[in-house]
Amino acid sequence: MDVDLSQITQTNYLLNLGINQYSIGDFPNALHTLKKASSQLLKEKQYNKYLHAQNLRIIICTEIENFNEISNIRNELVEVIWNHQDLGTSYARLHYSLGFCFLRQKNNIKAQVQFDQGLAEALKLQKKSEEQKDQKKLLIAKISICYISYGFACLYTLENKIMEAIQELKNMDTLINCLTTLQSKIKENHLLFSNEKSSDDLLMFLEHSNDEIQSLEFAHNLLKAQVLKMEKKYDSAEKLFWLCYEQSQRNHRRRYMFLHLFYFLGNNYMEKGDYEQAAIFLNLANKSVNPLVLKVMHRKITQALHTLKEKITNNYDIVVNLENKMIVEKQKGHINIKNQFILLDMLKLFISTQGVIYSKESLVEKIWKQKYDPRVHDNKIYVTIKRLRELVEPDHKKPKYIFRTKDGYYMNKKVKVLLK
Repeated sequence: MDVDLSQITQTNYLLNLGINQYSIGDFPNALHTLKKASSQLLKEKQYNKYLHAQNLRIIICTEIENFNEISNIRNELVEVIWNHQDLGTSYARLHYSLGFCFLRQKNNIKAQVQFDQGLAEALKLQKKSEEQKDQKKLLIAKISICYISYGFACLYTLENKIMEAIQELKNMDTLINCLTTLQSKIKENHLLFSNEKSSDDLLMFLEHSNDEIQSLEFAHNLLKAQVLKMEKKYDSAEKLFWLCYEQSQRNHRRRYMFLHLFYFLGNNYMEKGDYEQAAIFLNLANKSVNPLVLKVMHRKITQALHTLKEKITNNYDIVVNLENKMIVEKQKGHINIKNQFILLDMLKLFISTQGVIYSKESLVEKIWKQKYDPRVHDNKIYVTIKRLRELVEPDHKKPKYIFRTKDGYYMNKKVKVLLK
């Protein structure tokens, strides 16, 4: 049977297109493209690439929580694997991706089974490649082992088994160093090629493996930072998160990694008690996430923002949100101050200069932009202060926020306030 090279070229184009769509976070289009590509790859018996396409489909479906489609992919894979005993080098990675799918479904037992099976497949491939002295296959096997080690580290982290997670992260660190060394050896051993096509294939392979190693390094550091956060080592975690930021800038193929980083940074600042920084990064993550695509991440960000709001409310006596025209008072809760511009301006003035005493003259100048006239403004000031106290004070007859002295009015310095 003659091979239709033009069809193979078209199929490979589809696969690369799907990979690029996945890399930039365009998951709906990537899923559609990879489904078409996997069907064609199976017909053309390009089994390694077929498994790679199916693996990416599982990863995407896990992110968008389309578990029915994952079940369909698994059923198809069972049939294909049954009919083809040697499917190539990507089988171990399927177990890794399925393991993560079960982690998302909070089925840790099934996740561990998948990781165990993936590790067994990867070790089998490693042994075979070492016997054949095939460095490319050895690199693929070790990359798979590294991914599965990361899977175990995530599993242990979710189960709060910190020591086991740290050990897996150490294993990952050793493996990543080994991968870098092995990749350098492959480059050295294949500097000169008589066949230009094989040289191009090698360059593509090295580029892909380099991308994989960078992703593993990023994932390793990100998870290690999370573990440090769990140990309440917030400053050390923060340094590692910023190292991840530098790494993500070097990996332009996976820009959506920024989203995860902003979320974890925001969480770290929140746990540390730096709520202003936490709000910056969590809101940035919230604006960047597509809730219809990254469902899991969107849910996590929403929950984190809700937790942050509760922490801010509990930590401050008064929080004033200028953008939403909303006040949160510790005892009274949410207070809507829309269309009450004078009251908002006065409260903003008092909070932004907490402890500073404002005379009647200065209040009139700053709030009403007028020259003080006692006949016009004394009653106006009295009524405005009274309305403001009724609005924010738990007991306006016994004020604890806005005080009066013989020289004027001011915000109690002992009160914890936040203006945002």
